[in-house]
Amino acid sequence: MLGISKRGDAYLRTLLIHGARAVLKVASKKDDPRSRWLQGLCDRRNNNIAAVALANKNARIVWALLTKKTDYQPEGKPLEFEGKPSNSSRLTERTRSPTIAKQS
Repeated sequence: MLGISKRGDAYLRTLLIHGARAVLKVASKKDDPRSRWLQGLCDRRNNNIAAVALANKNARIVWALLTKKTDYQPEGKPLEFEGKPSNSSRLTERTRSPTIAKQS
């Protein structure tokens, strides 16, 4: 995997990096899978490289969520497919699949 390229929106890239640096500061106090991954990465690499790696990972997650129009499912929880929305109340009407009411 490559890092974040310099193509695209510089402001968005800056926001992703700043967000990743903020997460780096508190990752050592947490024990979730992503924080453990980040702690291991910080042990092996420079903090700036770890911040770019996390920003890259977050950008890919955001892109996948936007293209698939789904909610974030942390820690590999299964997604509901076949046009069925998840149980989240955050889904908007635009992302819900239309239902057709049958009249008897």
